[in-house]
Amino acid sequence: MANVEIDQEWVKLISEARSLGFKKEEISAFFERESLEVTLEENDGS
Repeated sequence: MANVEIDQEWVKLISEARSLGFKKEEISAFFERESLEVTLEENDGS
């Protein structure tokens, strides 16, 4: 499934962000904003 690939990408991005010194809260806030934008884009397409 595509979701598994996406999850692996997220995990990679998160670990990179952590290694750059981002805090967990900053990362989760970023991903909440990103997933909101993705949801809005998907709704536009239909």
